[in-house]
This record gives sequence, structure tokens and C-alpha cells, in this order.
Amino acid sequence: MDIRDLITVVAACAIVALLALVVQPALNGEGVFGSDPEPTPAPPQVPATPTPEPTETGPYRIFYTPNPGQYPLIFLPDNMSTFGASDPEWHSTKIETFGFLRESQGGITQYFSVPYPLWRINSTLEAQNHPQSGLLEWVLVNAETGGIIDGGEVRHREVVRKNIQVSTTRMYLIVRVRDADRYTLSFERPVKVF
Repeated sequence: MDIRDLITVVAACAIVALLALVVQPALNGEGVFGSDPEPTPAPPQVPATPTPEPTETGPYRIFYTPNPGQYPLIFLPDNMSTFGASDPEWHSTKIETFGFLRESQGGITQYFSVPYPLWRINSTLEAQNHPQSGLLEWVLVNAETGGIIDGGEVRHREVVRKNIQVSTTRMYLIVRVRDADRYTLSFERPVKVF
């Protein structure tokens, strides 16, 4: 081994040792070359506010109004067949019921509003005592204009679903039943839109 190689190895070891001495105090929190670093101010402690957990309140129940006299429309149309059959089934992974009307007699509901841009009314009728004459007729009405948004006609053991694309508007239902034990109008929305 040549003397120049030996000097190169010793010089390299000296440089590594010198760098280790310079860098090591900085890693331990001591200053470089003995200088004291300025203390870093600690960020202010913000108390953690707990994230509110949504409470499962269940679907909102719709009730009939005791005084429908001020409503713009209080009668069903003469020809309910203009609303046609049920709309196509949704192929969403999950459907959530967010409201319902369950009664045995007809009437006019209180005003309500739906925040979802796409939802549907799922209507069913139970008429065990007189299944051949059981009938449920309903219309959804815009409370501001009195215009009919949609409607449905349901017989015993039928299911009629009507897709609604009206939101944040005051609405109400007009319902007429004949020979019904009970009916349900469920307000449903897709959890994931197609």
C-alpha cells in the first residue's frame, strides 16, 4: 500500500469524525458549534371538540292538518288515471326511508319540504276486509302555486312508486281512500345516486 493511499484514508476518517462531531450536537438539540438555538414556540393547544355523531332519529312522520281551508288546492282531480303506473325501480345499492304517512283514512297533510333533489313516494295499501274495492288515491301539491306535482292510484296489494325531482319547496299531500284497513306513503331517497 502506498503512503499516499494511507494519507487519503486517514484524511477521510478525520473528515467523517469532524462531520460527526458537528452534526451530532445538532441532532441532540444542542447548537451547532456550541451556539444555543432559539426556542421554537409551541403551537397553542386547541381543545379537541368532539365530532357530533349523527343520531338515528328514524323517518319523519307526516300528519294530517286539522284546518286545510287555507290550502290552495283541497280536492283531487276527477281523472286520477292521468298519473299513470308506477315509475321504474331504482337500482341503487341502498334506499333510505326519511319520512312517511301511515293512516287508515284520507285527508290533507301539513306542509312539508324535502331537501333531496331526487326522492320518491312509495305507496302501498292494505285492504283485507274489502280487497276488491280497496283504493288509495293521492296527489302531491306545490303549496305555493297549488299545482299538482305528481299523484298515484293504488289498489289492494299493489305498490306504486313515483319519482319526484322537486326539493326545498313547500308541499303537501291530498289523500283519498276507500275500504282501506291501512295505507303507507313512504318517502325514500337513494343513498348513492345512480
